[in-house]
Amino acid sequence: MKQLYLFLITFMLCAVNHAAAETKVMFLTAGQSNTDGRVPAKDLPDFLKEPIRMCKISYHCGYNPERAGRFYTFQAAAGGRGNSSRWTYDAVVYHHIAEKSGIPFYVVKCSQGGTSLDPMADCSGRMAKTTADNGEKASIPFYGVYDADGTFRPMYGKGYHWSADSSFLADTEIAGAVYEKDGKRFTGQSLLKAWIAAIDAAIDSIEAGGDSVEIKAVMWHQGESDYKTPAGYHDSMKGMIAYVRRHIAEKLGDKKYLSLPFYLGTVPHSSRMYNADIENAMKKLGRDDANVHVIDLSDLSVQSDKLHFDAASAVIFGERLWKRMKKDMRF
Repeated sequence: MKQLYLFLITFMLCAVNHAAAETKVMFLTAGQSNTDGRVPAKDLPDFLKEPIRMCKISYHCGYNPERAGRFYTFQAAAGGRGNSSRWTYDAVVYHHIAEKSGIPFYVVKCSQGGTSLDPMADCSGRMAKTTADNGEKASIPFYGVYDADGTFRPMYGKGYHWSADSSFLADTEIAGAVYEKDGKRFTGQSLLKAWIAAIDAAIDSIEAGGDSVEIKAVMWHQGESDYKTPAGYHDSMKGMIAYVRRHIAEKLGDKKYLSLPFYLGTVPHSSRMYNADIENAMKKLGRDDANVHVIDLSDLSVQSDKLHFDAASAVIFGERLWKRMKKDMRF
């Protein structure tokens, strides 16, 4: 009889724990500086000034292991605690999701200004530093080869890249990280690996609490840093989307993520880094893939730097993105 009681108690405790488990809704956001956020805090509209308590964000500029798997309440342009001190379009989307759904949701955001899909393009991203025995600081190079006379030749473009090219991913590591290959030390260049590491850590932290994760969509704005080498953008973007979808499908054990929706914003025509071929590549992806949705931003204005969204355009992009997501997801 005692064993029966113990069994019943164990059974009821398991049932309570199972009933308490929840499915946590998650969104992914990534891209370069217009996703990172370059609109000054002074231009934040009133409706975005309060914290969005329904939204918990794990935010990485590139990748920060100290923030991996940690979530904070989202507050646009608040600074600190994982939030940017500047803001951009995604704040508008999170505001509407919270208002419409009324349920808590999570965001994993990974962004880095001045970064390309093309691994051969030169863009931003710093080499790691090391201290020699004599105390002098020296840069650890990006991946390359050393000729017989000791001359170093880089294999890829300077900086950090979102590329899913298999050779590039095999040759490098998370952007900014130090790694060894062929007896030499190099600085990692992969933002895709950084983004995936942030996503995995976020999923793991939620599942460790007994809950499951459902990823709804990916928000993406990038393309400016590829404007000088646009020919391969379509294939590079297609490959990156496929890589992210496959990884998440494997991570969560669900093939539905092989068609995970991606929402791509185009580059405004007013941008000094606008390229028609890149815009056309995005539109072709949208025509060929029913789950790639292209948001036309051709008419938006930019700041005096002729590159970054101004406050009005950040709000307009967010509203257009929300309108399309609401339609597709039936919020």
